Amino acid sequence: MGRRLPRAAMALVCGVLAVQLAAGCERRPDAVQLQAQLDEAERLCLELKFDEARVLLKAYLLKDPENPGAHFYLGRT
Repeated sequence: MGRRLPRAAMALVCGVLAVQLAAGCERRPDAVQLQAQLDEAERLCLELKFDEARVLLKAYLLKDPENPGAHFYLGRT
């Protein structure tokens, strides 16, 4: 017969998995929101609304300072 895990061990494993899944799900919306912010700044640049775009781009670069696209558009403002 196969060896079974005690209920406490199974509960611990399930709890750890649930925490890891929840932590992984938290990061995804932030990335989506961050990309949406960059997309909005790009749209504003294309509409020649540079002052508004500059505010978004500076805030974006505080969160993702290595993004070359954000630096490019900030340079255009």
